[in-house]
Amino acid sequence: MIKIDKLSFGYGKKMLFQDLSCQMSFDSKNRLLAIVGPNGCGKSTLLKMIAGHLKWQSGHIWIDGRLSESIPSKERPKVLGMIQQNLKFDFPFSCFDTVLMGRYAHKSEFEDYRPLDIEVSLKALREVEMEEFADKKVTEVSGGEFQRILIARTMAQGPKIVLLDEAFSAMDIKHKKKSIEMLKRYAETNDAYIIMVVHDINIAYKYADLVMMMRKGRIVHQGHTKETINEETIYSIFDVHMKKMEGEGFLLI
Repeated sequence: MIKIDKLSFGYGKKMLFQDLSCQMSFDSKNRLLAIVGPNGCGKSTLLKMIAGHLKWQSGHIWIDGRLSESIPSKERPKVLGMIQQNLKFDFPFSCFDTVLMGRYAHKSEFEDYRPLDIEVSLKALREVEMEEFADKKVTEVSGGEFQRILIARTMAQGPKIVLLDEAFSAMDIKHKKKSIEMLKRYAETNDAYIIMVVHDINIAYKYADLVMMMRKGRIVHQGHTKETINEETIYSIFDVHMKKMEGEGFLLI
């Protein structure tokens, strides 16, 4: 469970969150939470604060009963793994070495990578159908291929909580579907949980067990996806009308 208690944060003098409080609770049947909302409402910022990439002005974040800042830096990758939409590597690491980096937290500081680390990394590359790219430089792959490499690195890392910030934005439809389904299998197999920032309402409706709907730095709706996302709540968040297609999703009208 992630508990956010009276969190306040702003960029400069402009406050984005003021006394934001919520809980993100998971269980064996509810492993994927989608965060949806318009641009600038605070989705990605909230995810970065949960990951520990941004420091807030006041309040607390609790992760499985522990204050976020109390989790040691060496242990943190085993607890949280984040894939960001605009992450880039300027150094030409190979795709395999990039995935292998995810195993850093599983070895001692001066220890070399073990056969197990190599095996886990190769398996992750196979999972994302990028094994043939193992020796290719990450600076030479497409945006969608790079996102699949980052997913493989996160799976090799083995975190308890996977944070996805528009992690499928550069993928084609086929690989977007495969990647989400694969991450859900990872969560089930490893007793892990996923928090996914996504703009596509239909992706959230189809794949997420739980949803958090945000607007202007506030959480307006939260609950089980099929019960929470509907034509009325979508309009209250986005100011647009969408028509529900029974059993399929939503169509903009």
